[in-house]
Amino acid sequence: MSVKAAGRTLDLLEAAGYPGVISSHSWTDPGYFGRIYALGGMITQAAAPGISGSAPSGGP
Repeated sequence: MSVKAAGRTLDLLEAAGYPGVISSHSWTDPGYFGRIYALGGMITQAAAPGISGSAPSGGP
């Protein structure tokens, strides 16, 4: 979703008082964090392979 589309979506969700917004990847523009949290939402960060804290390659 583009930054413009995300902003417009948040506009609509805020107007409707919609709860439970989720950003399930790390591409969310940090400028939207406050708006997502204000709606009772959550943001998850995805780590790329090789970044500290990410799952090791090759399985468990």
